[in-house]
Formats: sequence, C-alpha cells, structure tokens
Amino acid sequence: VDVQLSTVNYIRISGRVIDSAGQPARNVGVVVVDAETTSPTVRDMTDQAGRFMVDGVVAGPIRVSTFAQSVAAVPAEGRADPPELANVVVNVTRDIDDLLLQTAPGHELRGRITVDGGAPPPGWAETIRISVHPSSYREPVLTAPWPANVSADGSFVLRGVVGQRLFAVDNLPLKTQFLRVIANGKDVTDDGLNVDRSMSGLEVAISTTPTVVKGSVRDAEGKAVSAIVV
Repeated sequence: VDVQLSTVNYIRISGRVIDSAGQPARNVGVVVVDAETTSPTVRDMTDQAGRFMVDGVVAGPIRVSTFAQSVAAVPAEGRADPPELANVVVNVTRDIDDLLLQTAPGHELRGRITVDGGAPPPGWAETIRISVHPSSYREPVLTAPWPANVSADGSFVLRGVVGQRLFAVDNLPLKTQFLRVIANGKDVTDDGLNVDRSMSGLEVAISTTPTVVKGSVRDAEGKAVSAIVV
C-alpha cells in the first residue's frame, strides 16, 4: 500500500480586542472557526491589555469571534447592557501579528406575542420568556442574551443578539403551545433568523388550541396492532 501524506502549515494569529470606546477588552474569549464549515478550530482569552494569540490555524477563510466566558458574564435583563461582540471573516495565508478586533453592541429585536385559537388565559404574559439560541451546534456560542420578559400587551425586547438564531418560548401556561416566528413576512421558526441589524415587528405566535394527532399502528403485514403505547 502506497500512502502519500502532505504536510500542513499551521498559522499563528495574534492581536488585540478593543471595545467600542477603544479600551482593551479584558478576559474576553476569542474563537476561530472555519468560515465555510463553521467547525471550531482554536480559542484563547484576552489578557489585561486585550491581547490574544491562537496557534494551529489552517490557511483559508476563517471567522474570528469574541464571546462571553460564561453565562454569568451576561447581565440579567434590565441590570445592564449585554457584553459587546466582534465577528469578522479573514482569509489567512500567513501568520498575522496585528489583528485588531473591535467589539460593538449586539442588535435589538422587538416583537409581540400573538395568540391563535381564542383569548389567552388570565395573566398569560407574566411567566412567558422569549430567548434565542444558535441555530447550529457548530456555531461558536457567542453571548446568548438572557430571556426577555413579555409585557402585558404581549410585547418583548431582546438585546445583544447577533448571528443566526432560533427562537424559543419558555414557561408557557398550561394548554398553550409555541407555533411559529414571523420576521419580515417570512416564517423563521425552523431555519432561524440571521440577526445582522436591529429589527422590529417580529411576531411570535402561540396557540391555546391543543394539537391532536390521530392515527393507527400496524404491523409489517398491515394488520392493526392493539395495546401499543404511542
């Protein structure tokens, strides 16, 4: 068996992260992923001067992003603004010693919950929370905003959002279910929403009409089977 192996030259990237005011971004995570496959490659954390260094990067288009080191670093809604983020694509062919990343506040999403199938139960908005999550397990987990509270009129505001995100509705009242999310007239429930700017007019629909699924169970010969738990 003749096996031929080719060598791979790894690239080192170093630089600084500064915030929107031009100050060093301290203790911020920096992650490098393949820009085409989004497969995670390497990561580091900035020092007190905002400097970072990652090694073992393969040449080609990469995405360099910053992220909060932990969920605890993201303040609860109403206490403070979410951490700023940086997210850039670079085509690397050699070592880079002076990559500068400047973070910026995430985007703001405003919307309203609508109810299909009848009037909502009393106090329905008090417990509901709206949240967003990465649309793929391959995506680097950047800052995930804390869930947004829902006002009595069904309105909500999510702050610090960036990237491709899926929506979730938590703490729904009994006998209600999450139906869909509409943004700019398009259903983004399954594919998620690419958040690259602040948006308003989002519609998150829930329903008070229970979903009923009816059917039958049959064996390989097509005969009805009883006493089966579905």
